[in-house]
Amino acid sequence: NWGVACFASGGDRGLAWHVASHEGKNIVAQTIENKHKHTHPMLNAGDFLWEDYTLTVSFTPQEKKGQNGVVFRYHNNRCYYFFGFCDDTLSLIKRQHDKTYRDPNEDILASQPCDWTPGETYTATVTIKGTHIHATLEDVATLEADDATWPKGKIGLMADNPTQYHNVT
Repeated sequence: NWGVACFASGGDRGLAWHVASHEGKNIVAQTIENKHKHTHPMLNAGDFLWEDYTLTVSFTPQEKKGQNGVVFRYHNNRCYYFFGFCDDTLSLIKRQHDKTYRDPNEDILASQPCDWTPGETYTATVTIKGTHIHATLEDVATLEADDATWPKGKIGLMADNPTQYHNVT
């Protein structure tokens, strides 16, 4: 029950997400470059009532720019937590609406510079229990934070550049 949560309109932007085959397996692929900072191509699934859970996603970003990763405790396209790559940084971010028109109100809860390679597959695991967030990118780094802003919410996939998403559990 995946649904398109967010995209910028016009041109091919509304057609960013596709189900495709890669090495004989189905994947979900985000296929365009997003140049906006206030909106990100995003899919979501799950239930708004989910509280404590573990999300594990394997993904293959193709470019080293923008935000590419996973979303959790998602409420809408302006209220969620994000874990993944932000250019050359691994980040855990809380998005809470906008400060002003098209100026996202994002708080970096934890971050760490990291050297990663476009075209490589990475596995992100996010475990949330109460206010504690434990996020690991396999063989790269672990980030942790405590935040009570969003105690429940859905999961999602978010990518500003072409990215393949493999296993989601």
